[in-house]
Amino acid sequence: MVGAFFPFNPAGPNLVFESRSSGEGKYDAGAHLRFVHKVAELPSVLPEGYRRERPCVIALDNYSVHHSQLVKDKIPALEAAGVRFFLPPYSLEMNAIEPLWR
Repeated sequence: MVGAFFPFNPAGPNLVFESRSSGEGKYDAGAHLRFVHKVAELPSVLPEGYRRERPCVIALDNYSVHHSQLVKDKIPALEAAGVRFFLPPYSLEMNAIEPLWR
């Protein structure tokens, strides 16, 4: 299961999540990037010069998929589109989604 929490959404806090069935395979770098595109409301293929209207900051944890080479290769294009990644050392108090998973 993967999730994203938007605590500062103007319409109110919003939790988006998805789970994978065993037939869909492991949650790998490709699945992670598809989820990032979904929650950041990005087109599946970023057109040249595309930029989000508002910046988006995604706080990640230290799951190996977040550090994969495929994700690292896509970060410059995602940052150019207005998506920033924040990868702190594990800090429960810095990740607003953690209490929701309990």
